[in-house]
Amino acid sequence: MKMIPMKKIALFLLGILAFYNSSFAQTTTPSSRLSLSQEMKEPANSTINDYLGEDEDHFYVLRKKIKSAGTSMFAGGVWTNEGWILESYTNELTLKMRQEIIPSVNGKPAILDNVRYLDGKLFAYILYVNREGNQTELYFQPIDKKTLTLSGTPKKIISIPYETRSRQGDFRYEISRNKMTLAIIASVHDDKDAQEQFKVTVFNGTMTKLWQKEITLPYESVLFEKEKLFLDNNGNIYLSGRVYKEKAKERKNGMANYSYVILAYRDLGETQKEYPISLKGEFITDLGFNMTDDDKLAAAGFYSTQGTYSIKGICFTLINAASGAVIKQGSQSFDASFLEIFSKQQLDKQDQELYRYSLDEIIIRSDGGALLLAEQFYVREELTTTRYPDGRTSTTTTYYYYYNDVMAINVNPDMTIEWATKIPKRQVTSNDGGYYSSYASAVSGDKIYLLFNDHPDNLTVTDPSRLAKYSGVKNSVATLVTISSDGKWKKSLLFSNKIQGEILRPKICEQVSVNHFFLYGEKGKNYIVGRAEL
Repeated sequence: MKMIPMKKIALFLLGILAFYNSSFAQTTTPSSRLSLSQEMKEPANSTINDYLGEDEDHFYVLRKKIKSAGTSMFAGGVWTNEGWILESYTNELTLKMRQEIIPSVNGKPAILDNVRYLDGKLFAYILYVNREGNQTELYFQPIDKKTLTLSGTPKKIISIPYETRSRQGDFRYEISRNKMTLAIIASVHDDKDAQEQFKVTVFNGTMTKLWQKEITLPYESVLFEKEKLFLDNNGNIYLSGRVYKEKAKERKNGMANYSYVILAYRDLGETQKEYPISLKGEFITDLGFNMTDDDKLAAAGFYSTQGTYSIKGICFTLINAASGAVIKQGSQSFDASFLEIFSKQQLDKQDQELYRYSLDEIIIRSDGGALLLAEQFYVREELTTTRYPDGRTSTTTTYYYYYNDVMAINVNPDMTIEWATKIPKRQVTSNDGGYYSSYASAVSGDKIYLLFNDHPDNLTVTDPSRLAKYSGVKNSVATLVTISSDGKWKKSLLFSNKIQGEILRPKICEQVSVNHFFLYGEKGKNYIVGRAEL
């Protein structure tokens, strides 16, 4: 059997928090803070892809049209994007309008690449292949929120060389935390033997260009592994990644063959900063970062003494973003009492390090500390060979997706661990990409909330070692975990997926205001949207 490591795209939430000790309570009473829509029918071959934003009267979501080019979405099949549908809903959770967006440039067919909600306005981002000039051109065009149709004429943002039909252009869209600034990053050159190049364009809330710059990373592509990208409220861009000493090997002579670095492009792109992050003699296995309100960069992650698949403790670095000066730096290993709350399956047998945890979030505290959220996640590949009487053989591959316990770690301003706790969770599915697994999180006041699908028996289980495995949609419940400022947490029933008829998609659910979650669930050709008050 082969283990395949995978990491999730990081989410960054802002909160004012000080937490915790490990204890819990449970209830099976459905939440009174829940509002769900009536069951609605999905447009054929489509799924909601993104929550865009809301105004006083409506909220807006983006639906992806998909087409299967194989037998299975996850087990080796290929699903292609066949277009986008924009939807608006009333605050009463009824569908107001649904409109497919079919763009054109100068009267010629074009491709809708994305839709973003910026400063209360909807914008479409459109790709047009100029074959005469051998260029891929990116345009933006406003969307009328009343009709969900394109308004005005497309305006060109940038052009990049057109390579092939399958590589028409790679564009990434990052929105600042206050939803007032947008960065579009276009990959220009991605040769592994050269330095990677990007064209970066940053806009304000009216799509007025703040700055544009072609950036060449200071490392060869083969020696630099990009990880996380962040746009702050002032239009500054930050990119983290691993810098390898030689080729992409994790270790050499038993030591880490890489270090972490965060690259910053500030002052309208005119100032480039480089913030090295390292821990002598240890492997930094995962690193995330966030910005404080006073322009400090807080980088935190996990480290190990043995490699990149396990963690021994946490490391934390606080940097003055303007000067690059390190304000403080520290690390601390997990103590024995914390490790004891994890099962033997979650610990490396030899070194007693926690196994395959991925850092998801860094929540900045007002006092300079931070809260880290992480989840145990990995994929196991199993090959089965069948032999037939005529001598023929066939091999099938089964992928098992494991999304297990969530870890919450509260870090003091002096870099020590105030507390660390575990929220027990067991999610194991096969050949589905973990479609209904993992969790969504939210911060409201002095509480943090986790939302995930669970086995119904776990609502009354008091011994975390006896958790039943959530393994699919047939018998499951939507569970809400609330962690209070005193560190205690409780688990409550949000609703029964079996009774409701649809099952939550946690990776689509998200916090959309201080006070509520956006919810999305589906089953077959039907779906629901909803709101959970915090």
